[in-house]
Amino acid sequence: MNRAGRWLAGLVCAASLCGAPAVAQAATPRPRLLVVAVPGLLWSDVASMPALAHYVSTAADADLSVRSQASTTRCADGLLTLSAGARTGGAGSACTVSSFAALARRDAGSGFTAHLGAFGQSLHNAGLRTAALDPAARLVIGDAHGQVDVVTTDVRGALSRADVVAAVVPSLYAASGPRRPAARHAADSAIRALLAAAPPAVAAAVVGASDAASGRSRLHVLALRGPSWQPGTLTSIRRASYVQLVDVAATLLHGIGVAPAATLGGRTAIASGPHPARIATLVDNDLHAWRAAQLSSPLRTVLWSTTMGLAVLWLAATRWPRLSGAARWSASLLAFAPVSTYLPQLVPWWRHGVAAYLVLLVSCTVALAVLAQLGSRRLRSASTALL
Repeated sequence: MNRAGRWLAGLVCAASLCGAPAVAQAATPRPRLLVVAVPGLLWSDVASMPALAHYVSTAADADLSVRSQASTTRCADGLLTLSAGARTGGAGSACTVSSFAALARRDAGSGFTAHLGAFGQSLHNAGLRTAALDPAARLVIGDAHGQVDVVTTDVRGALSRADVVAAVVPSLYAASGPRRPAARHAADSAIRALLAAAPPAVAAAVVGASDAASGRSRLHVLALRGPSWQPGTLTSIRRASYVQLVDVAATLLHGIGVAPAATLGGRTAIASGPHPARIATLVDNDLHAWRAAQLSSPLRTVLWSTTMGLAVLWLAATRWPRLSGAARWSASLLAFAPVSTYLPQLVPWWRHGVAAYLVLLVSCTVALAVLAQLGSRRLRSASTALL
């Protein structure tokens, strides 16, 4: 080799030796995320789950509305709604499905245009590997074809071989009444083991991804911890500390710096407060929503009956003038009933049950009717005096 060749070789070697550390230092560490879906998990459960209570105290928290196509969301529908970032339905009450492809075709043509697997597809589009720790987790993390890169029960192994790992903890889903305390203990132990296996640099999300196997719809737990989620409260709608399940996937992707696929629905939840919401407040929000849902059907009946009653009283007063006084009083009661449905909201009636709301409703209606009648008498007296 001549002198020029030796100089060139030396420069190449020097550049490679000097430049290697710089390239390694500039490389961006790959994002890693652990998603723990706990169907049926309520904020009222957290006080009896010490590992989860400690986790949420250091996380960004919110009341999670899991509404899907149906008013009550069962396990598979919740997991698939999380996966699509859009409302799904009809997958059944179990936490697994028989045919992912058939559901994907049906939901893509539904009114909500839900593309199952959009969350997992976004991860694959970004070159990230996915892992499922159980069959139900495939519904959360699977791509548009329901596929994941790693299937294992070893969380440490999954986190070493994949960038985003999903697990489903089903202990609470079908547990109610006297079985609930034991189910809380089992779920808390499973969550503790999952979080303990994740290195500190791994972001983690605990998602109460569906309603219970029976009963009405409730608000559930959402807690996110990682570099993008500081302790505080999150919101994806106009009300602070409320997030919709359809917005969770977009929020998770944003948190690890991954662009969502074009098929993914939902919006990114944002911080709505610098401090975590008190668990008691989140529990109270759920109780309020639950009690209000119990009243929705009776209140619709009240409003319909009020309209019909006013029409009947008008006809009666027109046909039988002697009834006009009684009809006027009855009409006042009926006329103020719709307004009175809002007044109990000024006090926390939901903490005392539906009966407390009904007592307040009747009391407010009678009080407004009496005030209206007294005002009407004074007005008539004043008019008579002027004349």
